[in-house]
Amino acid sequence: MTLKKLSLLLAGIALMSVSAFAAGQSDSAGSEGSAAEKTTITFGYAGGDPLVKQLTNERVMKFMEENPQYNIIQMPSGSGAYLEFLKTKDAVGEFPDMLDSRDTAVWVRADKLAELPESVKSLVKEAPQLDGKYYIAPISIIPAAGGTYYNKALFDELGLKEPKTYDEFLSNLETIKNSGTAPIVVGGKDGWHMGFTWGHYWVNNVASKNPNWIADRYRGKVSFSDPDMKESFTQYAELWEKGYVEKGFLSTGDNQIASFLVTGKAAMFISGTWMIQQIMDADPEFEFGWAPIPDEDGTLKLMFGPKLQGWALSKEAAADPKKVEAFEAFMKFWYDPENYTEYLQKTNMFSAAAAQIDVKYESNILSEVNEAMNASVFNAGNWNTNWGENELPGSFRNFAYKAFQEFVSSDITVDEFTAKLDKEWEVEAAQFNPTK
Repeated sequence: MTLKKLSLLLAGIALMSVSAFAAGQSDSAGSEGSAAEKTTITFGYAGGDPLVKQLTNERVMKFMEENPQYNIIQMPSGSGAYLEFLKTKDAVGEFPDMLDSRDTAVWVRADKLAELPESVKSLVKEAPQLDGKYYIAPISIIPAAGGTYYNKALFDELGLKEPKTYDEFLSNLETIKNSGTAPIVVGGKDGWHMGFTWGHYWVNNVASKNPNWIADRYRGKVSFSDPDMKESFTQYAELWEKGYVEKGFLSTGDNQIASFLVTGKAAMFISGTWMIQQIMDADPEFEFGWAPIPDEDGTLKLMFGPKLQGWALSKEAAADPKKVEAFEAFMKFWYDPENYTEYLQKTNMFSAAAAQIDVKYESNILSEVNEAMNASVFNAGNWNTNWGENELPGSFRNFAYKAFQEFVSSDITVDEFTAKLDKEWEVEAAQFNPTK
């Protein structure tokens, strides 16, 4: 055989192989859907809480398995500030197509969010409004966030009871400290965790007396140096000054606090109901309780209420019918009782779905939380969950929590601390003031 004929023969074999491979790929694509046929949509959500991150990822993977025509690229944040994570993504042109929107008013003003499709709005009991429009579908309804999870065995050993007044709460802390155990673990490495403890003082000392305190701060009627605020910060710092908080709080992450509790390194922590499952996962045999923190006369004023937070669709994605279709499909999947029930059970949240869902929670603590909510004479969200005239300036919360960390771990006086907050407020309010 000549060299020329050999070359022609090899070329023919190669061409046949390529054709056969292409035909096989075509058959495969016809049954499963090729990458070119998939609708790809990016999905941003807060990834600071390990349980929520895990449950969200599981649902995304299950959705794609059951709906191979869609490809969801997950973009969970780290343990840092979620708002800053999204701002960074936006700055490099990677704002997610659909997202867990925590600072909804910020993104609406930036013209980044689309109005919620009616097909999605109809999936939830009630969607909050912003200026008469609907932008988000609540992921779930969060019960009272302000309360302490405590070690029952240690309480029994020391003869402690759930506190009926704030003084009894402090007395319990003193007894625990004297026993050699750190009374409270705070996940201070994650700045946002500082807000769980602060929320109690905000609701009890400030919001319950003036629900429009933030709007009045914009108008110059109140100040961080006013008596109610100074008293709140003084009580907050007292937990550290008296040695009630575990010493290494600045190096402790939010995802470590459950292990501190079950291993006996700390007697309690303050957080939300999503921690119930994390405690049970850390040690299924560990006995723990939950108790709200009452005020000085024993009255309950708890941190809970509606929030302008939930699933949202970006305005850019809304211009693409295929991405809207993917968003609608995932939302329908999310709120479907088969998929939604486990999420509610493990996060110990209440259902936001319009459909009737019967959730059997593994712990009876959620019923105790519900009783406390019903007994509460006042409730409000934490200071960063408001919108309208009571919306915090965009970066103020994160600035404040960093200042909180410095305040409780240094010799800064409460006067110096409140002056620092007032100064930063004036700077940020000059750029954003919803009362004008």
